[in-house]
Order: sequence, then C-alpha cells, then structure tokens
Amino acid sequence: VFDIPANGQHSLGRGGDHVMLLGLTKPLAQGDTFPLTLTFSSGEEITLDVSVDNDRPVGAKAHGHNHGAPSN
Repeated sequence: VFDIPANGQHSLGRGGDHVMLLGLTKPLAQGDTFPLTLTFSSGEEITLDVSVDNDRPVGAKAHGHNHGAPSN
C-alpha cells in the first residue's frame, strides 16, 4: 500500500518502492512490455504499460530483500 495524496505522485523503481509480480505464467524477457492495472482505494483503476528491465545483476539486493537470489 502506498499513500498518495490527491493529485500527488509516487515513483516505483529499483532500490525503492516496487511492485512484486507473483503467479506469472511465463518468464518476462528484457524489453517485454505488459499491461498492469493499479486499483486505488477510491475504486479508480489505471492501466499502465510496464517495460521489463532485467539489467540489475543477479543476486543484487534492494531494501534489504534478496528477491530472486538463491539463499545460502
């Protein structure tokens, strides 16, 4: 949940707040795009086109989480 004031903005990105996609039915390849629908508490929905950027090195950590890297 991200609190965004009316007419405000909130950036999502590598190393900061982000959305984790679960239950994918196929791998996402570099440069792929796909629609992502955001639903707000008001019930409003906005659909965005998201570009896949897999350039982060394997095992890189963000926010102290080890997303996708093998555990030791």
